[in-house]
Amino acid sequence: MKRLFSFGLAAAAFFIAVSAYAQTWTVISLDTIGCYGSGTGFTVNFSGVSVGTWYFDTTVDAAGERYMDEYFIDNNDNLRDWHLYDANDRGLQTQNFPLPAGTPITVTLTLRDATETPVYRTVVELSQCDGGAITGNVSGAMVAVSGTVAFNPVVAGGTPPDLTLTCAPPQAVIAGATPGAWMGMEGASCTLGTTGGTPPTGYSFDGVTFDPSPVVNRATGAFIMPAGGIAGLSATVALKLRAASATAVPALETAGLGLLAVLLGLTVAVRRRA
Repeated sequence: MKRLFSFGLAAAAFFIAVSAYAQTWTVISLDTIGCYGSGTGFTVNFSGVSVGTWYFDTTVDAAGERYMDEYFIDNNDNLRDWHLYDANDRGLQTQNFPLPAGTPITVTLTLRDATETPVYRTVVELSQCDGGAITGNVSGAMVAVSGTVAFNPVVAGGTPPDLTLTCAPPQAVIAGATPGAWMGMEGASCTLGTTGGTPPTGYSFDGVTFDPSPVVNRATGAFIMPAGGIAGLSATVALKLRAASATAVPALETAGLGLLAVLLGLTVAVRRRA
């Protein structure tokens, strides 16, 4: 389906003036709502994209299915009508319109630079398509985030757990191409965690602390995504020596006593022969 745009230049100029970021793509209002294609429409604002190459994508998700996957290039700063409909530009669509009635819907608008790296994102939550309303509307610059995991004490062997990052809403974080790297939305509430891993031989995991403090809560890993991102996130996994097996010692003692008995028996036999 081809989009039809309408906009007001004076209003667009106002939003450009008050924007805190160089390039933004935001939802101003919900104008119509419906479950069928083009039944739900917003007023959106494009700002700071008149120079350079900029990519945009719109995704619509409900009940674990993707109903819209739109991807395009644009260079116009303005307000527009923005409707939701069937699109599968990158092959990510898993279901066709209509949207399921009585089900929460997530609309995600992502602005990308000339390298297609996300630079700004808006996430809108709708209560449902049949007479629903906006229940969430958050926007922010997407910034680089990365971190590492280490053992304490440093011991050879084993595999440190992977570092995890979750944010609210979930669309406020995008996994990077390598473990421990993400793009996150400035101002989002996020939490670090760990998953998997194998302790070195003879050790077990004994808790995790997160840094850097005070940016990150050392005990819970909770933090607010800082402006400009952060590259020094870390998790330290404490190691402790495993206690000796309770059954191993008696077994060794029994074996040792048996050997001693054999040796004593041999000694007595030799003496008698002598």
